[in-house]
Amino acid sequence: MRFHEIQRRYRAGMARYGNVEPSLFDSSGTTIAPVEDREGTNRASAYRIGVHTVVYCDPAVADLVRSLADATQSFPPSELAGWAKTRGFEFEGGGWLHLIDLSMLRSVDLPEGASVSVLDRGDATHRARIGDLVAAVGPDDADEADLDLDHLDPRIVALVDPQGRIGAYASERSFEYGEEFADIAIATHPEFRGRGWGSAAVSVLCADIFERGRLPLYRCTWDNTGSRRLALSLGFVETVTLAAMRMREAN
Repeated sequence: MRFHEIQRRYRAGMARYGNVEPSLFDSSGTTIAPVEDREGTNRASAYRIGVHTVVYCDPAVADLVRSLADATQSFPPSELAGWAKTRGFEFEGGGWLHLIDLSMLRSVDLPEGASVSVLDRGDATHRARIGDLVAAVGPDDADEADLDLDHLDPRIVALVDPQGRIGAYASERSFEYGEEFADIAIATHPEFRGRGWGSAAVSVLCADIFERGRLPLYRCTWDNTGSRRLALSLGFVETVTLAAMRMREAN
């Protein structure tokens, strides 16, 4: 499947989620899309998809963000922090979403001493090794990688050293707005960073994802420049820029 078709499928999923037409993403403008699954969150997220910005939001804040709507101008998610500050919202951060097709994927040689291991989240020995990795990377990096021992992803590929330590961990789960997309997470042990372990683990996982008939999707936050570089080095292409905010609680 070529990149254009993968991109079309992603846009179709986001159009269904916001109850908008997929053709919307081909023309400039900003659309407000209240969605039921954000009800009660007080949140709104601006997604720049194609040349259009869609603000997916809690229906309760739809009127508060209505001034962002524009028939011809696409609101830049990078400006959401400034907009939120003056309108009673707390800016929560932004990020990028990347897609790729198989022909674009750059294979990475395994680092010296590394071997590939497919981990079973139900296996006690595997869970213990993952627990060691969680302790090594710390809570912030574990959270960034959605690495939670109580909610491990169903598919996990690890690069392990000769002693069985996990040097790099890559996992995938179904993307919430498109089941055929495999949402990738990556965590690299501090002792193995800067040596190609993380990029090799993601490359192996992506090949596995394609082999199973699924489509890799890679997300990272604006402040995680290392993760961003990893994605681009493997051939991923930035497809979406997004930013999120939440209405402040009344005093």
